Amino acid sequence: MKTLNIFLSASLCLAFAAQGLAKSASVNPALNLIRQAQTAMVANKPTDALNFYESAAALDPNNAAPYIGMAKAYEQLGLRGKALRYYREALMINPNDQDALEAQAIGMIARGKPDQARANLDRLHRICVKGCPSIAHVEAALSKPVTQSSMNTKVQPRRELPKPVAKP
Repeated sequence: MKTLNIFLSASLCLAFAAQGLAKSASVNPALNLIRQAQTAMVANKPTDALNFYESAAALDPNNAAPYIGMAKAYEQLGLRGKALRYYREALMINPNDQDALEAQAIGMIARGKPDQARANLDRLHRICVKGCPSIAHVEAALSKPVTQSSMNTKVQPRRELPKPVAKP
């Protein structure tokens, strides 16, 4: 009888824990939007991903993940300046985010700003006491010579608007 009570108590605890986990996923709609954005990025649809990330950031403005996602989407679109802006936003929320520090440093190198990238590298050295792949990636990027073509960003050509027709 005692083992039956223990079994029933354990079953109830597990049931409540599972219910709590399921509830937390449904309670956080920002997480669902981030997942949808990641799926769009994998499908090479950065514009769709931006919409999901922007919605997630609006729902959870203290989460750095949507800002990092927006930065990656802008990188995929070839807009490094905008990407750097969103990495900066993510780092304002979480100054020790290794992914954001690494990506921002590499973006700065590509824009011809190695000194700013070295500041991020110094920060990574302070955060990653035992070392981490981010340090190696930034050091490798800093060791490569920067060419003028690597500093150019891909900018989408502007569409010409139709010229207004003059009425007689």
